[in-house]
Amino acid sequence: MYVDDVDYIGPDLKYFVGEINVEDNVVIGARSIILYNVTIGKNALVAAGSVVTKSVPPYAIVGGNPAKVIGDTRDLLKKRLEYSNEDVSDFYYENYYKK
Repeated sequence: MYVDDVDYIGPDLKYFVGEINVEDNVVIGARSIILYNVTIGKNALVAAGSVVTKSVPPYAIVGGNPAKVIGDTRDLLKKRLEYSNEDVSDFYYENYYKK
C-alpha cells in the first residue's frame, strides 16, 4: 500500500507474507479468509465465512472468526451414513477408504 505510492517518502516497510498449505480432500467454504503461514490438514472442512488464523488439524471442521474446531469429518461421515439408512453399529472410518 505504501511502498508503491509515489508520494510516500517514509522508510521501506516489511511485507507480511507466508505460505498457505492445503492438503488433500479439503473443503473451503465461500468467502472464507485464510491468513498466511497456515496449513489446512487432510480431510478438513472450513465453514463458509470463516477467518482461519491458525493451522487446521486433519479431519477437523472449523468455523467462526477466528475459526475454531467445531466438529470432525469422521463424525460427519457417520451421520450422513445414518441419514442414508445405513447400519453404523460397527462404524470404523477406515472401512470406507481404500488402504
